[in-house]
Amino acid sequence: MAYQHDLVERVVEDRKPLCALRPPRPGVDSPLWGEAYAYLRGRGLSPELAFANGWYPYETTEALYLVIPAESPEPGNRWWQARLVRGHGARWHSPSGCRRGVAWGVVRPVGPPVGTVLAEGAMDALAVAEVGWEGIALMGAQPPRPVLEALARAPLRAPIVLVPDRDAVGTWGRVAMYFAGAAILLPSRAKDLAELPADQRRDVLAPFAHARG
Repeated sequence: MAYQHDLVERVVEDRKPLCALRPPRPGVDSPLWGEAYAYLRGRGLSPELAFANGWYPYETTEALYLVIPAESPEPGNRWWQARLVRGHGARWHSPSGCRRGVAWGVVRPVGPPVGTVLAEGAMDALAVAEVGWEGIALMGAQPPRPVLEALARAPLRAPIVLVPDRDAVGTWGRVAMYFAGAAILLPSRAKDLAELPADQRRDVLAPFAHARG
């Protein structure tokens, strides 16, 4: 059921312009790169691959964020998300005053991808790209319908694996409806793939790579 306040919020959101700007990127000699590097390395993720895919640090007066640029088929759409690295602020931050539109995160591996993993967050997309898969971040547990429709039409490399966070499995039936034939990997011990060491990520995805025929 769609409640009236939800419909009003949706109309207000649709009236906003697309995001045309991203936070400024620091110079190559900025110490912020080192902080972002240490943050990702401390989480067991690859800073080199993240930076190669366009991630970069951005500092406000209160916090340091790691900016994750989104990709979009819409001309001029430069939407982004940012992860808090240090300081005070929301753990995840998105731009205000503009709308997301049709946008999602992409992390490409080094070399041809084994297949495509659709995950909730950018850290999961980075985690699977480290082990050879192209990672698509839906950037939220309940992505907008236009995003799912656009991704369903996109030339994603098979096999396609859907990987919900452990606390969002129940909401991903809706996502699966758009990707007929995709496999679903249900998380077990960890909250998400980004919490697993690289060798375990490779192991849990290996059966899907072998089954692509």
